[in-house]
Amino acid sequence: SDFTFAFNCLGEDVPLAERFAAAKAAGFTEVGISLRWTALWLDQGHTLQELDDLIADTGMAVTELEACRIMAEEDDPREDFAAMLAERYRPRRLQAVGPYDGTVDDAAARAGRVADRFATWGVDVVLEPLPFTDGQWALLELLRGSFGDRAAHAELPLAIARVRAGAVAEIFDHARRFDD
Repeated sequence: SDFTFAFNCLGEDVPLAERFAAAKAAGFTEVGISLRWTALWLDQGHTLQELDDLIADTGMAVTELEACRIMAEEDDPREDFAAMLAERYRPRRLQAVGPYDGTVDDAAARAGRVADRFATWGVDVVLEPLPFTDGQWALLELLRGSFGDRAAHAELPLAIARVRAGAVAEIFDHARRFDD
């Protein structure tokens, strides 16, 4: 499958069994899981064996871990949890978000360290530009130029995300005219 049913396709209050069933009913075979939500779920007494059973019962594959802040001065406590899940489920992607601390070079070095760590399990670290990362193009360009894995360059959202504000407004105006 080329598409992953991202965790945030449904609200956080939707239980995993319903979430996976909805993904399967929609024709998906791949799901993303939220690091924050999964940690809370485990804290409530659930187990990874329950998640394993649900994956097996539905035929889903976990292909995305959402989301880790990889460029702050302090390591995201979710990084180790994400590494444990990456080793267990071998997803294709770890979704990473900003903002970053320090200099652009500092942030790029931290992102590179995380990318190297997750490459151990064949996981690409994908920086998702969100409202709090949209002003950080210098970092995106430095990351793009600094990754040792040239295939990972194609995963960076530069070509998709770098849209002038005027162009965005024009796209929305066009969509409104056609009620899209």
